Amino acid sequence: MAEDTYGLARFKQALALYDSGKFIVAREKPYNGFLGNEKVGILAGRHYDPNNSYKFYDGKTSWGFFNYNYDARVWVLEKGEVPEKYQGENKPKRPHAATAVIYPRHTLINIGDGVRVVDADIDVPPQVRYGPTNYINEQLNKDELPIFVWKAEFDPSWETAQNEKGDTLRVFNDSIQAIASAAICDENRMQLVALQYMPNDAQIAKAIRATLANNNSKEFITISGAGERYTLRGAKKGFPAAVVNTKSKTTQGASVGVVVLVNPLTGDPQLWTEDYFYVIATPNQDLEAEFVTRLNLALPWPVQPEWANYLLAEGRSGDLVQDLAIIGDEFAKAVAVHKNDEGWREIIAKGLEGEYIRFQTIEQVDNHG
Repeated sequence: MAEDTYGLARFKQALALYDSGKFIVAREKPYNGFLGNEKVGILAGRHYDPNNSYKFYDGKTSWGFFNYNYDARVWVLEKGEVPEKYQGENKPKRPHAATAVIYPRHTLINIGDGVRVVDADIDVPPQVRYGPTNYINEQLNKDELPIFVWKAEFDPSWETAQNEKGDTLRVFNDSIQAIASAAICDENRMQLVALQYMPNDAQIAKAIRATLANNNSKEFITISGAGERYTLRGAKKGFPAAVVNTKSKTTQGASVGVVVLVNPLTGDPQLWTEDYFYVIATPNQDLEAEFVTRLNLALPWPVQPEWANYLLAEGRSGDLVQDLAIIGDEFAKAVAVHKNDEGWREIIAKGLEGEYIRFQTIEQVDNHG
């Protein structure tokens, strides 16, 4: 089951503004049932007070002045006039919070504890199994449905359907091919993040690593299987590899095992100039703990382990954290994290101001020690 409790809290605050008669425009995607700024044709500006870098000034637009409400994540029209096409009967409808049950090829949306049930044509793919609410809300936004799904669970039939797809996972290009058991892919950057596979022989293993490290922009490698297909570029960096166990020997007598390759950006963020890094977790690892450890290395100020859930949730909402596509069961969760110092500073500052997160006292640290 997946729950977006932070999103629900923001949604309720935005709903209170709506119910008070305010005209609001959502800033971020998914828009959680509210009118999106791209539909309105405006994007209210954000300006910092030099004496208080966390304060949002009014945004001047063709409609008038919008003020950004950080807690609700919406723009609020404070001074101005709403165009006729959004007045009266045409005013954006009041959105509803909802839960969802995910089935193969469709999703049941439960609004108001059973008051209304919508059978939506939303086929949730396996790569978003750990963050289905965002995916569902994005699909609802496309149809302009005023619904915000904050909790979702998978019916057992969905998992059965995924297992039945079960065609062989392969990694290949024009000259090489190997059977894989698991992979993590970054679709946005066309990057392989991690791969577990069994090469036919030592030369195949060497060729795959060479392709991934190649600087040639025309070099691609394809991951295909389990109903998914990703075409990825080389990372232009060496991929660390480990043989996790020995399965067989080649005809030349060399041992060949199951090989795990990981993108170097899963390591210390300080070692690379890219403005992002990756965090991955196996079923036996805690993604939140790995995330905080890596974020501490990337930012110029420390963050505390107890902040992990808040930072991940707010990072996802602010596009500082993106969930990655996972195929297979060897990897449980994976995210791409932006090194945006100012963005993370805003999130931390607002968390401390709203008391969503707190600094531990010396006594608390001693008690946990």
